Amino acid sequence: MKKIKFIYIISTVCILLLNSCNSSQEENIQESQKAVDFEVNLGGINRAERFLGTSDEIKKLTLDVLRIYGNREIVKGFELTQEENSGKWEGTLNNLIVGFDYEITGHAYKIDDDNSTFIEIFTGSTNHNVTEGTNILSIRMAPILDERELTVPRITRINRPFQMEKSDNASIQISLTNSDKEPLQYRFRSIDKDTLMSLDAGLGGVFTPASGVHSDDNGTYGLIESTYTSPNLVSKQLIQVRVSNDLNIGVTSTIDIYVTGETESDTSINTNPVIESISGERLDNSTIVWTVQISDDDPFSELIATFEYMFGEFRSFGTTNYKSGSSDTSSGTGEVKVVMNDYDDLDDGMLLLTICEGGSNHLGSCNYGQIGSTSMSFELIPYAYSQPLIVDTNDFETGSVSHNDSPSSDDSSDNFTHFVVNTVDPRKNNYDTFIILLNDCLEENTSQININCSGDKFINDDIDNDVDDYGKP
Repeated sequence: MKKIKFIYIISTVCILLLNSCNSSQEENIQESQKAVDFEVNLGGINRAERFLGTSDEIKKLTLDVLRIYGNREIVKGFELTQEENSGKWEGTLNNLIVGFDYEITGHAYKIDDDNSTFIEIFTGSTNHNVTEGTNILSIRMAPILDERELTVPRITRINRPFQMEKSDNASIQISLTNSDKEPLQYRFRSIDKDTLMSLDAGLGGVFTPASGVHSDDNGTYGLIESTYTSPNLVSKQLIQVRVSNDLNIGVTSTIDIYVTGETESDTSINTNPVIESISGERLDNSTIVWTVQISDDDPFSELIATFEYMFGEFRSFGTTNYKSGSSDTSSGTGEVKVVMNDYDDLDDGMLLLTICEGGSNHLGSCNYGQIGSTSMSFELIPYAYSQPLIVDTNDFETGSVSHNDSPSSDDSSDNFTHFVVNTVDPRKNNYDTFIILLNDCLEENTSQININCSGDKFINDDIDNDVDDYGKP
């Protein structure tokens, strides 16, 4: 038998360049084994703050090869070896057929702290049609997330002086919560109202401390406190406060302080909107609905929400929907929903959400850094929101099935109920149809399936007779 040769090259996000030598496909495809040589070159940027590992930690690389026709697994966990001088990964594989399509999945591993266990840190797959000669494949491999919970810290209260004298000192205190009880980073600064850039000490004053790390104490966070020294300038200062966790997910609030001449100052309590939670749900192949729970001391109808997608391809948002959490018009709690269009599994930009006070029936101006606003940034991770499985069922029908059609049957025929299931493959947007047979699983005199039915017999039949079985139960 002959052999087939493959060459793999993985770059920063494990992107492989595809360059295949073309040759004519035989009219009748023959199974011929050919030597498969894999050559893998690794490199990339460290981003270990939320992933299990980085490209420079890879110590083992394996491949899974699945023949798409017949859904047959050719090899699983085929291990490559690393060439010492070039750093490339190489290997040879047999039993591939010229002219056939294969799904090839790569797995990259690092060594655990015990120096004996391998942990998978990258994975990715691609489809490839085998041709004569040398085959070069392209695989995009995505980093695997660690198991840490992605939580959002909340600023619940800000105590600050409403006005103060020039070159005077006053305390600013921040109350906050965070569900994972991990240390938080904070930052105070005076910003320009037009550019939102930080001001120097002469124009914006000084904070002591201006930044730092704040940890919880017996399950609760104490106050974050900073002493603000106002500039020797009569002015209105915009003070920006940011609190974030070690994954750089955080909230930002902006307050104002009036700097005047020599006069007495008052201390007032001002509460900006609080973002209680944010969640995303994949609706279909290209849309995600974002749901945000918010609360404020102002009526909910006076709150305005804006959504922006930054540092990535343009993503549009649909109409923002508001739902009050109470029939009391003075209540400040409620829910905001919006649909983001054109979502892609590889999106890794940042969602910026800003909640502002001062609107009327949710209409008005709302921008990042606006007085009385709270903003939250949420960085998207590739493949974080997978496509849901869509199942459509037709009418239930009853009948019987022969012994040959039902491997689990002990009798020559069984009473059964069947229904047709249409499924969708989220990776390829392809559909398939199956028939599922259930034995004695319908509740008597109803059309409801008893999901706890014991002894059920499930028979999957690809009734549309196509090659690929997408989402087969």
